[in-house]
Amino acid sequence: MDKREARLRAVYENETLSEGLRILSIFASLISVYAVGYMLVESFLVSWERALRLALMLAVPFVLVSVVRALVKAPRPYELYDFYEKKPHRTVGKGFPSRHAFSAFAIAVAMLAFHATFAYALLLLAVVLCFCRYLLGIHFPRDLVAGALIGVASSILGLWILL
Repeated sequence: MDKREARLRAVYENETLSEGLRILSIFASLISVYAVGYMLVESFLVSWERALRLALMLAVPFVLVSVVRALVKAPRPYELYDFYEKKPHRTVGKGFPSRHAFSAFAIAVAMLAFHATFAYALLLLAVVLCFCRYLLGIHFPRDLVAGALIGVASSILGLWILL
């Protein structure tokens, strides 16, 4: 058994820790959703065109990441390790790149154009989200790093072009 498998097994076998990580992951995701709403409202108050550009800036790369995941069909840790009796996620394959990591980092970087302090808090939550999804056996580190880098790059490019 390698170190990664041992670490994932230890988390999986500790129900309290697993549930805490799931709750933390959900919390981080919900805060990101709130942030998108905040940015859309702020943008709409300026103009509906700005809100539309923001929505496209976040949605188009999300769709592209989804297409890449479907084409790559990368397995998830819980598919490869035999100790997972109850799968922490229902999806098979589609592990690379992580859409959660992509979305969390894309939203956090986009928030820099609206509220820097909130953006830094979102960046911290994005890192926490990635650790949770790794420890829960939902993604490999490469999935999370790729998603995060694509999210950061797409938002920087989107802010530069669209807003």
